[in-house]
Amino acid sequence: MLKTKPGIFLVAILLFSTVLITSCSSDDDSPSQNQDNIVLNVEKADGSLFVNGEIITFNQLGSGNGRDDGKLKYFLKNVGNEDINVKIEVADMRGTDGSLFTFCVQPICVFDVEIGDIYPPNGTLIAPNQYNSQDDYFINNDPGNATTTSIEYDLRFYVEDESGNQTNDITITYKYMPN
Repeated sequence: MLKTKPGIFLVAILLFSTVLITSCSSDDDSPSQNQDNIVLNVEKADGSLFVNGEIITFNQLGSGNGRDDGKLKYFLKNVGNEDINVKIEVADMRGTDGSLFTFCVQPICVFDVEIGDIYPPNGTLIAPNQYNSQDDYFINNDPGNATTTSIEYDLRFYVEDESGNQTNDITITYKYMPN
């Protein structure tokens, strides 16, 4: 019969347990492991959240007093605990060529858009629990023509990591319907 000392047996079990636990843990900090930390809220002027697929309809052009008529204000908030890089894509347009659309996401405003345009081109970095700006908005200035039933812009908000992976997509539609 083989005799072993209890101390050697205990050391062997502890060593095996340490190897097993170490091999099962992961130090991988890749974006796929941290998706819970990357959270983008796209908020309306009243503080409520836009919903993916939401259509916001205006019947006034953005040429009114102070350019507030037809202005769709939005706020980008990082509710996670890591910096995020946010971009907005003009995903689609209907009833317009985009030449009379004002697209502001600080630090830039553009006044002519095309399908596939992304703003800002390098994104906008937002720290945890912070907003991008208080002056981000969209305005349609295109009145259409006699046969125009509506002018629509599909706008996709998303977070992009340093590897180009896109998450937290939300698409809304800015719709102008002439009277």
